[in-house]
Amino acid sequence: MPDTPPKYFSRKFDQSNPGLILFLLDQSSSMTEKIDGIAKSRIAAMAINKTIESLVERCKRSSVIVEKAVIGVIGYGAQTRYELIESVVTLNDSFKRIDVEQESAGGTMMVPVEYKVWIEERAQNSTPMAEALNLAADKLNEWADNYPDAPPPVAINVTDGAPNDLQRGGDGSETRAAAAKLRGFNGTRDRCLLFSVHIGGGSKATIEFPSARNQVQGEYEELLFDISSIIPDELLALGLSKGLSVKPGCRLMAVNASNNTLLSILDFGSTQKRFSDDDVM
Repeated sequence: MPDTPPKYFSRKFDQSNPGLILFLLDQSSSMTEKIDGIAKSRIAAMAINKTIESLVERCKRSSVIVEKAVIGVIGYGAQTRYELIESVVTLNDSFKRIDVEQESAGGTMMVPVEYKVWIEERAQNSTPMAEALNLAADKLNEWADNYPDAPPPVAINVTDGAPNDLQRGGDGSETRAAAAKLRGFNGTRDRCLLFSVHIGGGSKATIEFPSARNQVQGEYEELLFDISSIIPDELLALGLSKGLSVKPGCRLMAVNASNNTLLSILDFGSTQKRFSDDDVM
């Protein structure tokens, strides 16, 4: 595999070189657990739906959708499958319904906010993370081959638990191998970026963008550290501009993430302000 070209991670999504973004969504039974009275499965699905809506809006020029990205969601739990994989033009019209949730308007005041739904919440069975990473790897590396001038493809894995090959007394080697295949690691840099976001709960502190393995604890957190991409230097300024605690050499991951942290990382990982504004209509 050739080295990644100069400024590879500075490339913008545009009509000539659309981007590919895949969300990997843990749909195992543990996602029924609640944070502040809301099931993790709902928190994760809602966050991804909001991010998809934001992506579609970024591709609008007046009333026209500019074809800049393909967006996919791979769910893994009772099954490992694509929940969707569509262009932004198709996604603009393919949402299932509009839901309403109450959001804080400051203090104790809550206001109703509408958001579109493409992905339903699910929570059943185990955590076949390696299968999901392998499915994503096939698509992302095919995309990078077919669109050599496109921005690097991105996968964002949202999960709340250990993968099957770690739960069953293994060492997580299947998940590590699948992640390496996805990233297409090449010399010192990845070909495709992999973000890992563990949804938290309880009293454990959130760990965002660790730069050393000893900053995380236990074999599960160490596995997430091992499989996540190292932040490219080109994205440091973008992460800092969004108020994220990124630093040179940090991993694109968070452990025990709150809802706000999840939304921030989904936004950073999927948009990164990398959409070109100089499209030909």
